[in-house]
Amino acid sequence: MNVIAFDCDGTISLSGGNVTPEQLAILVSHGNIVVIVSPSGACVPLPYPRIVDEATRLDNLKKVKTAFPGDNYYYVSDNPGDDQVSKDAGFIYIHPSQFNIATFIS
Repeated sequence: MNVIAFDCDGTISLSGGNVTPEQLAILVSHGNIVVIVSPSGACVPLPYPRIVDEATRLDNLKKVKTAFPGDNYYYVSDNPGDDQVSKDAGFIYIHPSQFNIATFIS
């Protein structure tokens, strides 16, 4: 099972990104777990779990791994430095411009 964590601002289309809420719904319908890891209010309407209560993004990603057991962990974000944060947390980093939903629904 894939666990896919998403930043909000600049990643999800509700706040300037290119990943749409419809794509998130498709991911879930194909057995993926979607988690929002962003304090942005723009993604509050989305019906997915949010992990934003830790001090740093790294801590939040680690909490995702604890809360949502899975086989593969991905983090989709456009924030500078999040590639390293992803690696440190044991996630595979994907920049939103490289996000391809087909990777997760085949």
